[in-house]
Amino acid sequence: TVTSPLTGIKSFQSPVITANGISRGTIEFINSDLIPLNNLSFTDSWAQANTQIALVPAFDNTCGGNFTYNAAVSRRSFSFAGGQVPPQVGGVSGRCRVSFDVVMDGSGSSPFTNTLLANTVTTAEGFSNPANISGPLARITHSLTILKSFNPLALLSVGDPSILTVTIGNPAAS
Repeated sequence: TVTSPLTGIKSFQSPVITANGISRGTIEFINSDLIPLNNLSFTDSWAQANTQIALVPAFDNTCGGNFTYNAAVSRRSFSFAGGQVPPQVGGVSGRCRVSFDVVMDGSGSSPFTNTLLANTVTTAEGFSNPANISGPLARITHSLTILKSFNPLALLSVGDPSILTVTIGNPAAS
């Protein structure tokens, strides 16, 4: 039995965002073999309607491949092809990353878990990811409250002292 040297880690730079906030999704591909893995290819798509690729997706990668994305068709799917995950060198696994921006609105469910299912990331060498590559993104809908007050409220003349009190409230549990 041949074990695939290809694994991955998915994360979001801001793992918790406010409604309509943007977070940077990154998929890091890891190669534990002594040869490069060529033509790294996958499609990342999801059904959760309240999470979409940002209007400015900011696609970026260190794998050398190309993105395919059509916002008119779906803002919940993109493809990547032609990348290369470098080989392991001196006991250090080769790595490359693919990044994109997403936005989660205030409707629907949270958290959002973005998953590349097992065996959906492929290479020209016939290797694929043996396990799911997943990363969660959560949305908070609470916002801070800011109240200010002056004491005394009215001043009799220019230069009279007044105390400004600012109270900041955080309705979130943590």
